[in-house]
Amino acid sequence: MTDARRVGVWEAFADQFLDTEVRYDIPRAALCCVEAGITAAEAWDIWRFEVTPAVHFNIWSVAGEWALWNTEWLRERIERIRADPLPPRPLAHALYRLRVHFLNSVGVAIVRCVKLLEACPPESRRQAAFQLVALARHYFDFCPQPIPEGERAELRLLYQRDFLPLFRQLSPPSSADARVRAALV
Repeated sequence: MTDARRVGVWEAFADQFLDTEVRYDIPRAALCCVEAGITAAEAWDIWRFEVTPAVHFNIWSVAGEWALWNTEWLRERIERIRADPLPPRPLAHALYRLRVHFLNSVGVAIVRCVKLLEACPPESRRQAAFQLVALARHYFDFCPQPIPEGERAELRLLYQRDFLPLFRQLSPPSSADARVRAALV
């Protein structure tokens, strides 16, 4: 039986393959890893060799799944994948790149976010993740909730110091950057 925390990581990662904008949830996926005791290196392998083979088809589908994955279906599918021996690493990585070459940057961002959260004191990890989600909502979404005035100064620092290095490769920063900067004024 698979640990429920690992299933939570699978779900958080699989959500990145839904046919809707979900990149704002990358910090939450990273927090799932940290809280489950999964390192950045393990998260990278889970992304490439467990979740991607299970749900990559959705990014190629014209009418893909956009709501949620069925947890039981996802668990069973990934457990079947884990039961099969992996091809040699270079071949396994090549298959991964062929499946999701343009979503690779999402996996990289998750791993970078895991490293950032691992470096945070344990008592402040959740707050850091939720602050990153708030910034990501403004960066990737056109209709985010306003940021309360009392939080803007701290978020401005986090945006420059941590957020941009993590997320810049996921979206051209011109309009995304302008939306965040306007929300933080």
